[in-house]
Amino acid sequence: MKKQDILKMETVAVFGLCNVCGIEIKSVDNEKTVYVVGDAVHCVKTYIDVRRPYFLHGGRRIHLDECIRVNF
Repeated sequence: MKKQDILKMETVAVFGLCNVCGIEIKSVDNEKTVYVVGDAVHCVKTYIDVRRPYFLHGGRRIHLDECIRVNF
């Protein structure tokens, strides 16, 4: 997918990094997580074979159970 297509996708969940910045998770499956920080699009591996599934952002583990789901 192109960057513009990913930016237009519906946001599935969010994770706050600080008061003014956060991660918008666009899609999650058993293999990869697609997320946006600002205008940068990232596609990383989803680690699911652990007790708390997570993905890495800047060397930091972002656990999926700490993300806030925004679409119901």
